[in-house]
This record gives sequence, C-alpha cells and structure tokens, in this order.
Amino acid sequence: MQRVMSVAEDAEITSEDSTVGNLRQNITNIFLENLARGNAPQYALNPFENLTKVPWGYDRRRIFPPNGLSIDDELWVFVPGGETSSTKTASGQTITTAVGTIWHQRRDHTVVNWEYDSSGGIIAAKNIVQKSDLKLLADNRKRQLRLRTEDDIRFGRNELDLLTRPQDAPPDALSGFQNPGDQ
Repeated sequence: MQRVMSVAEDAEITSEDSTVGNLRQNITNIFLENLARGNAPQYALNPFENLTKVPWGYDRRRIFPPNGLSIDDELWVFVPGGETSSTKTASGQTITTAVGTIWHQRRDHTVVNWEYDSSGGIIAAKNIVQKSDLKLLADNRKRQLRLRTEDDIRFGRNELDLLTRPQDAPPDALSGFQNPGDQ
C-alpha cells in the first residue's frame, strides 16, 4: 500500500512541477509577444493568462486559496496579492505589474503555493502550506524506512540528514520515529 501511495504522490508532484514549468514558459512567451508587437514589454499579470493547455482543476473565477477540504482537491487558482502598480515608459506606454500567489491542492488534501511577481515574471519556489494527515503519515513512514521525503528533496537534505529528526517536522508527525543514536 505504501508503494502505491508513494507512486501516486510522486506522479502528482511531477505533474504539479510540469504545470508550474508550463506557467513559467507561458509568462516568458507573453513577454516576448508584447515585445514583438511593439507593446510595452511586460509579463502576464496572471500566470494562467493565455495558457494554451490549462491544467485540470484551474478555476479562473476563484480568488481565494484552497482550504484543505476534499471539495478543493485538484484545484489550481491564482490569487492576486492586491499590490498592483502602473508606470509609464519613455514612449508613453503603461506597464502594469502585480504580485499574487499560485495555489494548488493535491488529491490528498495537501495545499501548496508559489509566489508570483509579474514585474520580473518570477514564480518563486514551491511552499508546502498545509500537509494532509495522509501526507504526514506517509512522510513518517518514509523516514522510518530511511527514504527521502518531498521536504528532504526540496531542502537538499542528504542521507546523513535522514538519520536525525528534521527541524521543520511537527513532533506528532514523527510519532514512533526513533533516532538510530537512541537505540
């Protein structure tokens, strides 16, 4: 059962990373299209804007993040940050920039996000906002088996780091975890 859950989680994380890669490419394409048309060279205010292949679960009307409940599973949403600014270029064109957050809720109810700044077209690194109970249990099991978790990979933890309890893990997520030095 653990292997099936692990394979499903890995597939979903790979798909999620691919979607964010597509968003980054889309942002660059919009910037280049603006430049080629002689418009003010600016990035998309919404990274999903003009996306050729919209990810399954994207809700363009929603402006608040997923809540971790099953109704929001597989939801993608862009939440504007409210900070919008406009500047005029020397040629008289107006450039508008904004910040916001890209949100995704996985099928296991884990909620992740990426900050987006349209002034530079930058999507920041993934941030796991809320881990589901299932993910906490799976991560605990992976640590017991000395396997790397998604956090270990994101933070670049090596094998030696797996021998000790991670600093960012809540104590209840590691019940039953034994440090080899304590045996």
